[in-house]
Amino acid sequence: GCESQKRVFYSAFYRALERPANFDEHGEYFNFYKNAAEKSLGGKYFYTDDWSWDTYRTSHPMRALLMPKTEYYILESILRYAEANPKQWIPKFMSIDREYKHMNGNHIYASFLDAHVKGIENLSLKKLLKHALITVETKTLLAGSDKEAGELSAFYKEYGFIPAIRSPDDENSKEVPSKLERRQSVSVTTALAYDDWCIGRIAEIVGDKENAKKFLARGDNYKKLFEPTTKFFLPKDADGKFMMLTPAELRGESAKLRGDLDNALRNMYYTENNAYVYRFDAEHAIGELVKMFGGQKEFEKAIDEGFASPLRMWKYHFLSRLPDHTGIIGSYSVANEPAFRVPYLYNVAGAPWKAQKALRHIIDKFFRDDIMGIPGDEDGGAMTAFVVMTHLGFYPMNVGTPYYEFGTPFFEDFEISFENGNKLRVLAKGTSSENKYVKSIKIDGKPHNKTWIAHKDLVNAKLIEFEMSNKPAIGQKLEPSPY
Repeated sequence: GCESQKRVFYSAFYRALERPANFDEHGEYFNFYKNAAEKSLGGKYFYTDDWSWDTYRTSHPMRALLMPKTEYYILESILRYAEANPKQWIPKFMSIDREYKHMNGNHIYASFLDAHVKGIENLSLKKLLKHALITVETKTLLAGSDKEAGELSAFYKEYGFIPAIRSPDDENSKEVPSKLERRQSVSVTTALAYDDWCIGRIAEIVGDKENAKKFLARGDNYKKLFEPTTKFFLPKDADGKFMMLTPAELRGESAKLRGDLDNALRNMYYTENNAYVYRFDAEHAIGELVKMFGGQKEFEKAIDEGFASPLRMWKYHFLSRLPDHTGIIGSYSVANEPAFRVPYLYNVAGAPWKAQKALRHIIDKFFRDDIMGIPGDEDGGAMTAFVVMTHLGFYPMNVGTPYYEFGTPFFEDFEISFENGNKLRVLAKGTSSENKYVKSIKIDGKPHNKTWIAHKDLVNAKLIEFEMSNKPAIGQKLEPSPY
């Protein structure tokens, strides 16, 4: 790679390691719940300042791949807080002196599951399950809140979705924390379905058949908000009727060009983003989602639509409502975490060349060593970890599964030293902004006719060779995805 690419890559890697931080001090750390010092893990580790809504997507999987020992201590540190919390809740935005109540769901369950299926041993999964069950039953399921569960949480447990309202002025639930957070009814529902699936898988792993059955079934709740004629996840009211959104509302635009922030759409239905990005928010069931779209071609078309649906309002006003939504291509924004995996979904759609084209464009355009810098909201190292993994050419598209999707490598020759002692060399002769298309892949000299690779195969491989081209390999015959 050129010097500019190296600067982008290594500065991203540096930032991705900034958090969480090890707050061990002479074998102890300060537990803010107990207002006292306690012994650190292994006598020298206690990690905090982790924002799991953001970091579960890339930062945790990056460490599970490149530094599993560190990832083990980070995850176990989180359980120390759960044990000390008087309510026994699992934290999702912990810091050195408090737990913040930001964002929806609690995706740290996904990080534990992901680490386990990728071979990190001795994680306290039974302890995690104990605290997870207490958390989902007694804490509110809404975003941005640390209240006890209320009527909307009860509604979700009975009907499988968070009911939506049309206007902020219609809000009558005391469980909703604020005008800023609102209900986020669609993205909270899909997040909860994913979390429930993760809890179900963890219960399955530790042998709790009853909770495995219960939570894996709740993992299907994303289907409740999939509207089959538009093929979007759309809000439903309390009567179970879909609230059909206009094209402008799907893009995240306000109905009024100069409406005030109180009447903007931010967080009404979708967290920090729009319907095009949340259209694929069933991370644990992507194979089933492809079927719901009507097959690979329809799924590919839906991804295309996100990149090709431009804003119809002044960007100045749009960004005043969705400030995280920079780095825009059509209605797709790479600057906010749920969007990271979207280009890789082209692999599942049978069009990996489109993933390669999109990823090269995204990195070249929005992640640079000049005044452009980094777009949007670089939360806790999440976005820079996306940059690291995308540069390497393989990415954890579906967290909680032991697979990586191939993208397009940015360097002609690099080597990774894994903690298991293996060294993997990756060659991609001639790769560039023009030669961005992958013509073929060989692993240890053997053809690899897949867009994906299993974790165990990646960390034990000696050589991956990408054959690059300036022409897309349309119509490649590839093995089906494992999802």
